Amino acid sequence: MATKKSKIMVGIGIMVIAAIIGVVYPFTIDLPGEEQEVIPRFAAQWYVGKGSEYSPTLQYLVKTDEMKFTAILEYLGSPDLTKTINPAEIGSDTASAGPCYSPVRVQVDISYDCNVLVRIYDMKTSEQLAKKLTLTSGYTFKEKPEQIEKYLDVLDHTILSVSDMAGEEKYLVTGAEWDTVFVGFLTKKITATEYGKVDLRFGAMNAYTISYEIGETENKFWVADDIPLPIKAEYYDADGNFDYSYELIDITGPQKKLALLD
Repeated sequence: MATKKSKIMVGIGIMVIAAIIGVVYPFTIDLPGEEQEVIPRFAAQWYVGKGSEYSPTLQYLVKTDEMKFTAILEYLGSPDLTKTINPAEIGSDTASAGPCYSPVRVQVDISYDCNVLVRIYDMKTSEQLAKKLTLTSGYTFKEKPEQIEKYLDVLDHTILSVSDMAGEEKYLVTGAEWDTVFVGFLTKKITATEYGKVDLRFGAMNAYTISYEIGETENKFWVADDIPLPIKAEYYDADGNFDYSYELIDITGPQKKLALLD
């Protein structure tokens, strides 16, 4: 029969084990308490489309294994957020488009579009194309005219693909987790790995590197606060072969001045 002393020792042992579990458990799962230790309370956040309200023009150099072209995306405003003060003019040609906003900047139950002028210059064929198009709130093209469709498909796969993970706000903090990706049978965490100056053709810009490792290579893209889309990316497939890259080579609007002074 157990003695009174042995019962006391068993009770103490149980309390010690419970205390250890209480300390270790929050570090083994994604609890808010753990996140608060990594993310400062007032850290900046980024989402696809942030800064589009300033109506910038973004010029990119895009490369794949088969294509090389420049793409200019000029934000023209949202036809769903008009600036007219006359209600009778809403939806008419006389109504001026309001600024484009990301879904996180407007009510969640509002569906809106954003007009963009897309200009393409194919560096292999010297072909030049331009078309006024509409970006949906999910940052996909509402329509794809046949003459420019193959370039829009590439933009969907490259620059605009970030909308899959950053349609909602993501923290701009080194160590912050942005998403997960499946590579074969493995699950990789996509995280903000570093912060620093990124040299671009028009100057240097402070940006966060968002990346994950795939074999001996690293897939990564860079985002700068208040720039609507990533400023640079380098991606490879599961076998380490080049998939695509892109880089912001020019920008007009207030963001350019801020970037050069940063």
